[in-house]
Amino acid sequence: MITTIGRTVKRTMRRTYGKAFNRYGITSPIVVHQMARVGSTAVFEALERLGLNVPVYHTHMLDGLDQHEIKIRETKKDPADLALLEYYRKIRHYYDHSNVGPWNLVSLIRDPVSRDVSDFFLGIPQYIPDFYEQVSRGDLDVTQICELFVGRYNRDPSLWFDRQVRDPFGIDVYATPFPKEAGYAIYEGTRARLLLLRLENLQDCAAEAFQRFLNIPNFRVVRTNDAESKHYKDVYNRFKREAILPEDNL
Repeated sequence: MITTIGRTVKRTMRRTYGKAFNRYGITSPIVVHQMARVGSTAVFEALERLGLNVPVYHTHMLDGLDQHEIKIRETKKDPADLALLEYYRKIRHYYDHSNVGPWNLVSLIRDPVSRDVSDFFLGIPQYIPDFYEQVSRGDLDVTQICELFVGRYNRDPSLWFDRQVRDPFGIDVYATPFPKEAGYAIYEGTRARLLLLRLENLQDCAAEAFQRFLNIPNFRVVRTNDAESKHYKDVYNRFKREAILPEDNL
């Protein structure tokens, strides 16, 4: 993780705007910025493959970084979390002091329960290192896994969009209804603009959305990092079929 972050920071930070040609007329940085486990890696990698002449960043947090560092140090989580936080700080500093713009934000939304379930199965070994061994031995059944999930997850996506989009970038996605049929919406701010896509519609709307937002023709996303292809896919799929969650988690 740290090596990957280091390569990304070095690659994106050394790009300049002195080039005579900007592909598709894009002249400002692009930030794929959203909650974890909503398909953002695939979008980020698709943009990276285009070889644009502007930085392309991938972030989950750009506000409240000092408070988050305190939590990381208190809980003694993976040191990679601190390296990632430093990466976010550099991008936020760059945005705050940038004279190019507006910056281009790309964010995704996903059914919140599906997002939390995916995040749970990816991250639970950080808290229960032998979680999957317990499952394979039959020490944990779906009911017990459900109790662990409910005890750890009950997130409100609106809080993330308020803290990480509205507060730092001045864009309130809740000010107008989201066009569910289109699957995407574009918001224009003073120093940033935002393309918001619904993960469930991504394959159908990505080409049109990126053509309108960044003038990129025939944009295509190849889904990667899918929980259903992980080593824990069997218990993940069983949980989705059999778990009964309290109404306040739905």
